[in-house]
Amino acid sequence: MPSISKKQTGFVLWIVPSDAIYSQTWKAFANREHPYRQMLERASGGRVRLLEKGDSFTNQDVDEQLCVMLMMLQAGAVKKESKEARKMFQDSGKFPSFFPDVDDAIANKAFFNKFRISMPPI
Repeated sequence: MPSISKKQTGFVLWIVPSDAIYSQTWKAFANREHPYRQMLERASGGRVRLLEKGDSFTNQDVDEQLCVMLMMLQAGAVKKESKEARKMFQDSGKFPSFFPDVDDAIANKAFFNKFRISMPPI
């Protein structure tokens, strides 16, 4: 049985299947009286940060708060003919605090070791 983390901060990606459910879920998350929001508040010790797909956040935000990003399943879909849909996977430069500089070999090695990722050959 997996252990339950005692950490009260981190990142949650909450995926919903439709516009209607997205709107309902966002409304529930924004309402501090709703059971969904209360559950998030209890889990984080009152440090919830709600995010949408285009919002920026930093490694420090994730370390200090429970960042919950709401996204529709279709937002991740890529259609061959849709350049706009593929932009989701393009580096926006919004998240530099999560990754070391490309030319910093020592920091990249530490990053790969931290997440147990095999380092690609150079």
